[in-house]
Amino acid sequence: AVFHLAQHLDDTDPQIRALACGAIGELGDPASVDKLLPMLADGVPQVRVAATWALGNIRAHGAINSILVGLRDAEEQVRLESAKALGVLGASEAVSDLIIALGDKSVLVRREVVASLGRIGHTSALEPLKQLLQDPDSDIRTRVDTAIQEILLRSQDADE
Repeated sequence: AVFHLAQHLDDTDPQIRALACGAIGELGDPASVDKLLPMLADGVPQVRVAATWALGNIRAHGAINSILVGLRDAEEQVRLESAKALGVLGASEAVSDLIIALGDKSVLVRREVVASLGRIGHTSALEPLKQLLQDPDSDIRTRVDTAIQEILLRSQDADE
């Protein structure tokens, strides 16, 4: 099935390419990662978003460095999906990049970055997260509370 879907990754219609990425991601086959990686550089943001989601859904840990690039994408939706995928992957190697992304101009991206830092649970994120406890966005403040609790619980579990 992946082979058949992968043929559509070269389609001239970006919507078809995005749908193919999503369908491949739904199948969850780790063998499809190499087919999805080039889609992260597609000229159409919708395709980059779909490919990023697919790689996160497949749990493609080998794609973390490629997904990290999306945190600096010009398109908000790509940055958001990249932050989300890194959290889903539990990408501890992405913590420093995610901490930088806490300063993203988009409140939606910052919300997802906070949630991902909580999912990853690395204590190096505690101080940068605490700085957001005064954020004007109430949802960010709530997510920061949750993320800090998650990190503290994980560090307590690690100590036991």
